[in-house]
Amino acid sequence: MTDSDKKFSYLEVEAALCVWECLLEWTSLAGGDVHGAAINDDEDSVHTAWIAERERVGSVALRHQSMALGEWCLEVYDLCTKRDKNIFDGYAYDWEVIPAMLSHVAPDDMPDPANIARLVFDEFKRRAHNDFGPQNRTTRPMGTVPQ
Repeated sequence: MTDSDKKFSYLEVEAALCVWECLLEWTSLAGGDVHGAAINDDEDSVHTAWIAERERVGSVALRHQSMALGEWCLEVYDLCTKRDKNIFDGYAYDWEVIPAMLSHVAPDDMPDPANIARLVFDEFKRRAHNDFGPQNRTTRPMGTVPQ
């Protein structure tokens, strides 16, 4: 590596690896499911686009795209956490956060991070309400065991 080559931070490397992991899963699951959840039509079209891109450019080129996509995801992440530093608490960065961001990206179109940050932020606010909201909390007297 020469001094003119780009050097990546730990966070950039982690983001690129998470992006690559997501793209591998999406492009290997044609018509399948992601972590046991059925793929809806919108997700299927995103996955189909990435499958086509991998077939068009090959795995090496797609892996290299993961670096730029990782940097893009970090921008989205920073914008979301600037609004609420805890927005992604309780969610797996590699299995939930990165795929949620990438679901808004087509191989030939990396949208403005600010626009996508708004969508992702709203999605995780809804998820938090559904996953951790009052309807999912149970109260019971201290010392009792749930049935």
